[in-house]
Amino acid sequence: MISKKIFRIAFCAGLLISVISFSFAQVPDTLWTRVHYYDGTSGLQDIILCDDGSFVYCGFQAPGLTDYYTVHHIDEHANMIRYRNYGIGIGFSIIKTSDGGFATVGRMRRNDNWDMILLKINSNLQEEWRRFYGGEGIDEASFLTQAEDNGYLITGRTRSYGAGGDDIFVVRTDENGDTLWTYIFGFEYNDISFFCKQTLDGGFLVTGYSYPFGRWQYADIIKLDSEGNELWRNVYQVNGENTAAYEIVEMNNGDYLVSGRHLQRFSPDWELIWARPYFTWSLKQTQDGGFIMCNNYIHRNPWIQDYQIIRLDENGDTLWTNIYGGDSNEFCKTVLQTPDGGFLLGGGTESFGVRNSNSYLVRLESENSEELIIGLQTNRFELISTPLYLPALYAPYAFESLPALQIAYQDDGGIFLPELDLNTIGRIDLTEAYQVFCTEPSNWQLTGHKLGEATEYTLFAGRWNWLGYPLPEPLPVETALSEIEDEIVIVLNDDGGLWIPAIPLNTLGNLQPGEGYYIFTLHDLTFHYRT
Repeated sequence: MISKKIFRIAFCAGLLISVISFSFAQVPDTLWTRVHYYDGTSGLQDIILCDDGSFVYCGFQAPGLTDYYTVHHIDEHANMIRYRNYGIGIGFSIIKTSDGGFATVGRMRRNDNWDMILLKINSNLQEEWRRFYGGEGIDEASFLTQAEDNGYLITGRTRSYGAGGDDIFVVRTDENGDTLWTYIFGFEYNDISFFCKQTLDGGFLVTGYSYPFGRWQYADIIKLDSEGNELWRNVYQVNGENTAAYEIVEMNNGDYLVSGRHLQRFSPDWELIWARPYFTWSLKQTQDGGFIMCNNYIHRNPWIQDYQIIRLDENGDTLWTNIYGGDSNEFCKTVLQTPDGGFLLGGGTESFGVRNSNSYLVRLESENSEELIIGLQTNRFELISTPLYLPALYAPYAFESLPALQIAYQDDGGIFLPELDLNTIGRIDLTEAYQVFCTEPSNWQLTGHKLGEATEYTLFAGRWNWLGYPLPEPLPVETALSEIEDEIVIVLNDDGGLWIPAIPLNTLGNLQPGEGYYIFTLHDLTFHYRT
């Protein structure tokens, strides 16, 4: 459960600042859930974070009995920005590319057959080119990564080649999607690959599962060199049980964690250290060096499944788990950590929406979430900033708790006018301060995790910079800005307090959380606050 305590209530220069710390013994709160439904069914298969805090996901829409390959661009609150349909098929994996666009793989209908497809699109989701791989049978891509030379490695399954049934199908391409080499391997029965990554030596790791003896499932981890030659292959079971290998993450000490029918930990030499009974799909490393995983939690009586999220520390030990869903089935496909320290789960739902299956997103707050309330006076401009990394930085979301806000603007001329729905600020910069004007007393209510001392600030000479303050406690201005004291001409606040180091003159006193400051320096510079 969540325990709360009052962290601080302080008055400073007309602003009422109160901070409430949240201590999570188990699970962070749900920030929002979203269901994307259309005329028919839909499903999210993979989602990635964009540089501007928005998200892009691939999957399918089916207005009738036919699946259409789609990619969707959504904002920080999962509102649709744009989406595109590329033809009959399903997208299973999507990545950001080095040119600022995206690449996605899956399967697509061509000449009355299913082929593996690599689709290159730009930042507006417009198609640049597509490439098909495969033969006369069914061929399908599961995962995609971009190599150091800007080419691609695609992994999945083929029924066009190999020993029979599904066989592991790996395709290496150049940056234009043209084939450089392929790797195909399979036993008599089904073999499927789900994940690939490039290694430091220029080679690749490929994971999946195989049925070498027909009935029982074995995990399959393959090491290829840069030319696609097999260096080694590990086909194994855990405790004689059905076993699979999905995603791989390297730990800080050089060990590997592998998701699958078990969570598996291997040494750098790929000796199994332990395996735990977590059936997980997506596995990602978190900002603190720990890990986050997702899977489908199966209930009994009634027999339904929900999203499950599992949080691990840096050693792979469980910190907390939780499930999300409704009265019917949910199908979790992927999880990622958001810049504010929270988490995003994506997949499909049969519990919510208007049809049998719809895309379903669940956004969680940061585990170390705090609340900051900034009290604003009426009918005056005030310079404010936030010491919290907010879940949504797009100006209409960042300022949405201020219904009396008339205008917010930044020192480079960016402006936000709520009544006119005008926003040239875009996303607020956490290092900057903003002038705001409210027509009645207001509280700016913020939730997020602390920025802290690691945040880097940039100042430009010959102009007033509007500087944000990232620390949760007041500090003397001489301490907080000691790193650049010799470069500072003057620092001012809204109420006329100032600090001129060269004299020295200081009527400013402490820098306060929630306030912004005007600062003039001798040279362009970057710095960090000091405590």
